[in-house]
Amino acid sequence: MFGMKSKFSRNVMVLTTGTALSQLIPFIVLPILQKYFYGPADFALLASFVYFSEMIGVVSTLKLEYAIVAQRTPQDAREVAVTGYRVVSISTLFSIVLAVICFQWDVIHGLHQLGTSIFLLPLVVLAMGSMQITSYWFNARQEYPKIAQGKLVQTATSEGVKLASGLAGLNFTGLIVGRVLGYVSVAVLQWRRFAAHAVGIERRHFSKWETIKRHKSYVLFTTPSVFVGALINFLYIEMFLEHFGSESAGMVSVAMTYVGAGLGMVAGSISQVFFGTISNIHKRKELESLYVRFLGRLLLMSGVMTAMVWVFPASWIVGVLGPEWNDLIVYCRVISVWLGVWFISSSLSFIYLRLQRQHLMLFMDVLHVVMIYAGFHIGRISSGTALGALWGFTWAQVSFYVMAIVLAIYFIRTSKLLHDE
Repeated sequence: MFGMKSKFSRNVMVLTTGTALSQLIPFIVLPILQKYFYGPADFALLASFVYFSEMIGVVSTLKLEYAIVAQRTPQDAREVAVTGYRVVSISTLFSIVLAVICFQWDVIHGLHQLGTSIFLLPLVVLAMGSMQITSYWFNARQEYPKIAQGKLVQTATSEGVKLASGLAGLNFTGLIVGRVLGYVSVAVLQWRRFAAHAVGIERRHFSKWETIKRHKSYVLFTTPSVFVGALINFLYIEMFLEHFGSESAGMVSVAMTYVGAGLGMVAGSISQVFFGTISNIHKRKELESLYVRFLGRLLLMSGVMTAMVWVFPASWIVGVLGPEWNDLIVYCRVISVWLGVWFISSSLSFIYLRLQRQHLMLFMDVLHVVMIYAGFHIGRISSGTALGALWGFTWAQVSFYVMAIVLAIYFIRTSKLLHDE
């Protein structure tokens, strides 16, 4: 199953290769943006917008896209997708209200600093919702190259616009516009492909409300869990902005980009194919064996990538980006510690959906927020420095993700959904 010629490996390779190509562009463009056009403060405001918009956008479908993969017929899958689009429309209207509130009142400091750029929020929510639905539509059809192509289009558009905005002399707004247009471009591309598929499927009269009720576990448990997970990304950037200013927050956000891009592209590819594979496994020993073997391989990959960050010479950063980014490698090293463990846990996180532990996922994510909030402030108070706060945040993250990995094995061994023979 894990050989290079297996279907699983080929699917992972397709997604990983496509994602790797899409991530190569930011790695080339980001140093240029840092050296010539934008400083840490600009990237801090970009991060505030990105993480907040993703926090809303990631739940704009009420996670109905997950149900698409499990449908038995194309008609059922289409009805779930259409219902998802209706939910996205409502979410977009809600995001308009949020944008007005954040623009008018300083309720969230980082967002209020964005000025009129906050009104790009609804466009991101609409595009992200569409992307999520169509990606899982292609996942169900095992058309992984189309998912990979979408990622490449998104990145090329986004980074191209950021460069053009920098040349035009724009401030952080150029970074945000680039990010937004990247979402929009892939959303339009994938919607057109989805529409071409869906038009040939027999249409039936159905109730969108009944469709939601049939998949209420995603709405009631998965959606809040995913929201809390996205909240964590926004929360730590907002905490750094509030306590240490935009320079430190920008340093953290850029470090996250450098370290997280490589790990994230592989984790996202593995998790999508992993989800499709474990959905059809009903034997306890087979599922546990797959999980543990994959855990070992991911642990090795994570260790190698984390070690590469720690041995990277600090002088190279200054030589390429200039003295303004002198501390960047220090932030990268700290962040790589928890991102390495996150990479493993995230790649295998769909095991909780397979075992129908959505209610526990929500509880764990609430615990997660409490842990990272406490870790950040313990580090901040004890050290009085941004780096100390980051270390406190890091150890809280490591503790949580290790717990999630260990609990998954326990739930496989005790799940009533699996049989022993």
